[in-house]
Amino acid sequence: RLLDCSVAQVEADRYAAIRQLQARYGGQWLLKGAGSLVLDQRGLSVCGLGNAGMAVGGMGDVLAGLTAGLLAQWSDLPLSDAVCLHAAAGDLAAQCQYGQGQRGMTALDVVEKIRRFASVASAIHFSRNLKVASFGNNMREVAVTDGDRVESQIRYG
Repeated sequence: RLLDCSVAQVEADRYAAIRQLQARYGGQWLLKGAGSLVLDQRGLSVCGLGNAGMAVGGMGDVLAGLTAGLLAQWSDLPLSDAVCLHAAAGDLAAQCQYGQGQRGMTALDVVEKIRRFASVASAIHFSRNLKVASFGNNMREVAVTDGDRVESQIRYG
């Protein structure tokens, strides 16, 4: 609706669509989905985290609430930080589903993992210094840093 075109047209060229949204309205933009696109003050990025189990009702609400809460506190926070946190929490939730993996995941499962990431550091350090790294064999790491010092680190994979 925002671009006066169909969803199929947006999906046909998501990169052009997100750039058109920013050109028309300004601000930071997210096109959710497999390989979520984020256009913020850092530029255009693709979030490689997250999984198909996150395609359930309420997951976008969790992301919107997380983003709104962080941006209310730090208006200069890049949208990509919130998107990476949400997706990393979804990956961790899929691993903790008692052998079920992505099947049967709920938005609440992701909220609980967001709390796990957020509880290991103060909010200001967390929001400004979230680092998400990928390693071989699907191993990933989320680290919260204070300058050069790592305050907390979660590896999963």
